[in-house]
Amino acid sequence: MSFIAAAAAVPRAVWAQAGSKKVALYASVGAVLTQYDVDVDGLTLTARGSVTLPANVQYAWPHVSHRVLYVATSSSAAGTGPAGTVHHVSAFRIDPTSGALTPHGSPIALPTRPIHITTDVPSAHVLVAFNHPSALRVYRINSDATLGEEVQQPGAFDFGIYGHQVRVSPNNRLAILVARGNDAANNTPEDPGSLNVFNYRDGVLCEKRAHRSRLPAHPGSIMARCASQPPHPAWRFSRLTLLPTSSSARSTRGGASRLVKNWRSSATPLARW
Repeated sequence: MSFIAAAAAVPRAVWAQAGSKKVALYASVGAVLTQYDVDVDGLTLTARGSVTLPANVQYAWPHVSHRVLYVATSSSAAGTGPAGTVHHVSAFRIDPTSGALTPHGSPIALPTRPIHITTDVPSAHVLVAFNHPSALRVYRINSDATLGEEVQQPGAFDFGIYGHQVRVSPNNRLAILVARGNDAANNTPEDPGSLNVFNYRDGVLCEKRAHRSRLPAHPGSIMARCASQPPHPAWRFSRLTLLPTSSSARSTRGGASRLVKNWRSSATPLARW
């Protein structure tokens, strides 16, 4: 079972329709993505319509207009489990009155499981992070907000081990890929995690090695996250969250101190899968 709530899928806690008090939340179980009306005062959810995706939902991200939702799906098992063969990003139009979702254009096929997606600041492109093999790909968003073709990159890059999240800086000049790494297990040494920072312009990546930092993969940690904290004039990491399987969270500053200005550990998940 997989579950994603709007709190994990959009930059704000929930999506609220402009000029109204109506709040819509979108959650998935498997391949079914359901819209809920949120009664903030009554603390209740009311299920409305649902849409069925080509495979299990992995993550979702809204267009800057908040009128289109992009949803990544895959038939692969979580982690390094059996690989599936059906991987897509789909676009859905968000009804401005009801919040209902309707397909918007055709889904685009992906080569492997997409673990995380985001758009750049103007929503001119969607950036897709892949975990196995670790990779980052960029796809155009057409003028009508439908999904377009992949942007060919100028060369091969090192994306670290187990890509886990991608974000774009508020000035739209950097793309940052968090690679989770893997814990040491069964006499296999630890695969370190890394922060991979690329110059970014019009969908094109250019590695900026001076800002590439390696992070230890903590025993028991299952997820790493980064987020910007507006209104800063330039990008900085305001949070990197590690979710340990034990009750005590571990943190380190290590070689990433040049990039991570405010680092703290937390046992509160931003998403689960």
